[in-house]
Amino acid sequence: STPLYSSAASDVYKRQAWGEIVLRALLEKSGLKEGVNFFEQGKGFNLKNEEGRPLKPDVLIKMPGDGEDQSEVVIVDSKVSLVAYSRYVNTKSSEEKEKHLQQHLLSIRNHITNLSEKRYETAEGLLTVDYVMLFMGIESALITAMDEDPSLQDLAIEKNVVLVSQSMLLPALRSVAYLWRRHSQIENIKTIIEEVDKMYAKAIELGAKDDGEPGPRAGTFYGAYVYDLDGNKLCFFNFT
Repeated sequence: STPLYSSAASDVYKRQAWGEIVLRALLEKSGLKEGVNFFEQGKGFNLKNEEGRPLKPDVLIKMPGDGEDQSEVVIVDSKVSLVAYSRYVNTKSSEEKEKHLQQHLLSIRNHITNLSEKRYETAEGLLTVDYVMLFMGIESALITAMDEDPSLQDLAIEKNVVLVSQSMLLPALRSVAYLWRRHSQIENIKTIIEEVDKMYAKAIELGAKDDGEPGPRAGTFYGAYVYDLDGNKLCFFNFT
């Protein structure tokens, strides 16, 4: 595992790109789709802070809603530094390890504060929950930090930041994916019911004579099955 730490933290650009790659892999593994359920770098939202400066959060996860303007989003950031943690893992000297460990803790503290200061919840045109998820792609980096300095969690809560690792984030993402599937099923059923109503109205129209008396088509049987996304029959509409 050591080469992974060294590669992931070799420089700022590579480190950030690596965190984003891991995050994207988790999003796709959970069943969420880019451009539909999640958006990278704020694409399509044109976000700006209170000063009018553009905001580009790593990932916006869209929650199901009744309309575009009523859908909340959850913001996930993956740019926390792992340089100090890489050195901590790869150093044998106990003195050096302690120094790099403290640098790792300080890096996380600074990133929590920086995320809070971005104030994503005030972005124009964005309906977001009042917290940001700080994602750490290396599980042990978060575990070590929390073991060594439990007060990090208190700071994060104070700053409306949630610290998450892969094992913590994936179940949450799968829950969101499930909500989206249920939302799609409900929307499909609504559409089918609307179409059935139209068919019924048309059948009544065709089955009636000009004088309003039932015509030769009256009594004809009409029906339609309603299926979920997995192809299972949910119910049957019938009318004459």
